[in-house]
Amino acid sequence: MIVLKNTYLTIELTQQGAELLSIKDMEGQEYLLRDEKHWGYSAPHLFPVVGVLSQNQLLHEGVSYPVRRHGFARNMAFRILEQTETRVSFLLESSEETLKLYPFPFRFIVDYVLDGKRISIGYRTENTGEKDLAYSVGAHPAFLAPRDKEESFTDYYLEFEHPEDLVTMGLDAQTGLLKRNHRPFGKNVTRIDLDKSLFQEDALIFQNLKSDYLSLKSRKSNKEVRFHIHEFPFLGLWTTTGSAPFICIEPWVGHADYEDFHGEFMEKEDNVMLSPGASATHTYIIEIRY
Repeated sequence: MIVLKNTYLTIELTQQGAELLSIKDMEGQEYLLRDEKHWGYSAPHLFPVVGVLSQNQLLHEGVSYPVRRHGFARNMAFRILEQTETRVSFLLESSEETLKLYPFPFRFIVDYVLDGKRISIGYRTENTGEKDLAYSVGAHPAFLAPRDKEESFTDYYLEFEHPEDLVTMGLDAQTGLLKRNHRPFGKNVTRIDLDKSLFQEDALIFQNLKSDYLSLKSRKSNKEVRFHIHEFPFLGLWTTTGSAPFICIEPWVGHADYEDFHGEFMEKEDNVMLSPGASATHTYIIEIRY
């Protein structure tokens, strides 16, 4: 277990998936889900795909490669590149194993920086091959809602930095593939009151928000999670039905396949493209406010 801490926060991480497992403030309040009863993860990283591909296959140069939902990085052991009291960098490199699933040489680095009440998480992807590379990347942290026995899920709401004209991207709950039809969610929306009924058809997915951040708040607490996502064009919101005490706030670069897309992975809409030797970094910030 890797622990980073300062005056305000203590976070725990593991090399398995380079995953963030715990965020606690100095009063001992936990903010992340850590309960396999409801979901098998706390805050996995989605790479080299976000969501599902058609028939769970990545097609490249006429060859199909099996890629599961959200890719393989979340289930692989990373190597530690650098570690201090407030910073750690994890590395996953392409290998014989990954090349059987994803035919591109790469380096995928996850950087954590603890600064005051902020946790910065950066994804740096490097193309180490001799041909162009395509990928998607995203985060999937599950925040507790409620955080204690005095609250319920419906006490929580998401508040946007700016009023939003929200349109949700259609999603087939059975296949996980996106639909072309988009559905209006609301005009001048400043907040979304959480209710399990919102997620009966799986995730809510929004594109190109005006807000650089949104906040997870409770009507019964002055503590909040502010989530800075301006480098990510897509935002997913998800939870399971029933009594599961969490909400996932998911910034993405890229998304699942559309249900009518059956082409090569290099032609997929909204993938990131890297030429040989190039790299790209996408960073989001979790800010605990109290």
